[in-house]
Amino acid sequence: MTEAHGSSSTPRRATVIITCMDARIDPQRVLGFELGDAHVLRNAGAVVSDDVLRSLVLSQRLFGTRSVIVMG
Repeated sequence: MTEAHGSSSTPRRATVIITCMDARIDPQRVLGFELGDAHVLRNAGAVVSDDVLRSLVLSQRLFGTRSVIVMG
């Protein structure tokens, strides 16, 4: 297993985007981000559920993300 911090999995803008699972939503394009700039977490209705909170904690602790954007 490779070291997570500093790897290619680390988003360049240290940002997580929480958005709906609707495939028509392209949060990176809307924000002017490129592929790899942010982690994107998708679920029904962009709800911050327990599963999303778990993923946020992992993103912040393992990959150093600091900003969270919720895009409904």
